[in-house]
Parts: sequence; C-alpha cells; structure tokens
Amino acid sequence: MHYGRSIAGRLHQSHRAKQAITDGSRKNHFLAWCSCIGLADPCCPSSTLQARNFILACYAVALICGETIKGDGFFIRHSTLMGYIAQATRCHTDRQLPSPRIGVQIDYVALMTDAVRKYEHVPNCREMIHDPMMIEIIRRSQSAAPDSHTAALCD
Repeated sequence: MHYGRSIAGRLHQSHRAKQAITDGSRKNHFLAWCSCIGLADPCCPSSTLQARNFILACYAVALICGETIKGDGFFIRHSTLMGYIAQATRCHTDRQLPSPRIGVQIDYVALMTDAVRKYEHVPNCREMIHDPMMIEIIRRSQSAAPDSHTAALCD
C-alpha cells in the first residue's frame, strides 16, 4: 500500500514545481509589462492604494487584449487572468506593501475580471470587442452598403 503514497507524493511534487514555474513566469511578465509602460517601480509604493489598483486593472486590460506570456491574442480565461493578477498582487505583498485589491473604494480590477467571467458564460463567445476591433468595424462600415451587417453593427 505504501507504494501508492510514493507515486502520489511524486505526482504532487511535480505539480507544485510546474505551478511555481508558472507563477514565476507570470510575476516576471507583470514586471516586464510595468517596465514597458515606463513604471520605474512596479509596486508604486508612494502612490495611493486606489492608484495601484488602477495600474493593476490596466494590466488586466492588457492581458484581456492578448498581451499574455504566449502573446497569441486569444481570449484569456477568467481563471488564467486571476492567476496573472494574483502574481502581480504578490509583487506588492512580497515587499510588505498592502494588497492593491483590498481596502480600495472602487476595485477596478474586479470590474475587469467580472466582465471576463460573465463573458465566458455567453454561448458561442469568441473574443471580446476591444478598441482596435471597433476601429476596424467603423472603417469597414464607411465603405459598406447602408443596409449591411457591418453598417448595422456600427450604428
């Protein structure tokens, strides 16, 4: 019987190691994103908690728009988005700073993550409509017939 425990223990170890690598990659992705947008300190300790929450929400929007580790531009699932947000939040808590998700007047991050969670339950959903997509629809509607689907969508 103790043979099964050895296998289960090894399997559990293997999963923990993979998750630790994923978490580290997500944390590094947040740090790289902050550097890319010009933040000298990704945790912004001198900023208010509400401002740090807003920065984290902007990161969530970037992820929703496809700026993930893979960068494939596909729809990000809610659970994956929450994993990225959790690691970005850990960057704050690892430095003994308060979490930008707790104690804020408006949780902008929750607004974004809830939208993704609700969108997942829409039947046959493909991709959320984002600004570049809307710009393309408007551009197409200008040359489309007035009674076309594109013109109707734009209206």
